[in-house]
Amino acid sequence: AIAFEESAGVDRPLCLWDLQSGKEARIDAPVSQTALPPLRWSADGKQLAYYKGDWRKGRLLVIRPGGNWPPIDVAESLEETCDFDWSPDGTTLALLDTSTHGAIVLRRLSDMQQRRIEVAPGGKLGELAWSPDGKRILVTARGGADEYFKLFGVNLSNGKAKVLAEAAGDIGH
Repeated sequence: AIAFEESAGVDRPLCLWDLQSGKEARIDAPVSQTALPPLRWSADGKQLAYYKGDWRKGRLLVIRPGGNWPPIDVAESLEETCDFDWSPDGTTLALLDTSTHGAIVLRRLSDMQQRRIEVAPGGKLGELAWSPDGKRILVTARGGADEYFKLFGVNLSNGKAKVLAEAAGDIGH
């Protein structure tokens, strides 16, 4: 199935489009008022993470479409530009910390344990991606004094971030 947010006035209800039957159905889940950032499935396709909010603030929720579980509230007071990504094993979400700039937060869903890793203290983070082996996260960031976004690699075993690439312009996506 493909998950998407339907435009219904200011609301963006979640929907599933079943590829085999061609049928569309709304998902019983809290409704967002923005389509940013994108919806993200866990690797096993059983859980869907999405931003529920508007252009000012919102929260990151995880739902299990087709199941009778209440949404899991992963994080609150996020900006709509907050990027997030699933760990390859689907147990943890990495997200940009919008309360204090320059860090990523890892949130394990089973017990909601949180780990915060500084990437560019006092800076701004852009996008992130988890490596397929689950040992590293790539993140675009710029420090407080930097003009452009650089590509950082974050080693999750020791929490160290290092610049992998920089250019005379922003690195992104």
